Amino acid sequence: KRIDQIQTWVNLRSEFKFALENTERVYNGVKNYLQVRIHPKIDKYYLIELVDDPRGFRKTTTTDIESTSPENGRDPIYRERTTETTNDLKFSLQMAKRYNWLTLRFGLIENTGGVGANVHLFEDKVECKLDIFEFGLIRNPRVKSFVSFEILPHIYVHTGVDDMFNRATFDFFLGAGIFFNDEDLKTIISTTGIPSP
Repeated sequence: KRIDQIQTWVNLRSEFKFALENTERVYNGVKNYLQVRIHPKIDKYYLIELVDDPRGFRKTTTTDIESTSPENGRDPIYRERTTETTNDLKFSLQMAKRYNWLTLRFGLIENTGGVGANVHLFEDKVECKLDIFEFGLIRNPRVKSFVSFEILPHIYVHTGVDDMFNRATFDFFLGAGIFFNDEDLKTIISTTGIPSP
């Protein structure tokens, strides 16, 4: 009975990132998402997402170095910070709970811990979304916010801002997407079984 109640929603969306000439990297392009939401109940779901980001995956390493023969004018102890960017796919895994017009989420957002919230308006035809992730000491957390409008059944457009508290990588975007309930995924789940915690 619980398997029969499961709903599986697939969401495909793309965001056009406008070109930015910032201090870290010049980039533009399209950011793509493949998202699957598994709803065991109407007010609860698990979100699995693959993200293809034109920024790539950033990894920053800080190293403290103590030199026995420092260069002229340089302290014997100094710090180096290295940032590496690769084209790896990013991964999100979140748990969400809906309370009337508000959905709260937490988990992994694009490979880092984060939290998020969705505000549902006009019978879910309009949705405002906020994500906060990439917490660290070097940069401010990454804050992404956008609003989406369902213009036709299962088709929506959206616009928003990304990384609004880091001036060097601040961006805005326009996008579109489709979503649908995939009964075949539910069949696969009922056939293979769901691992219990």
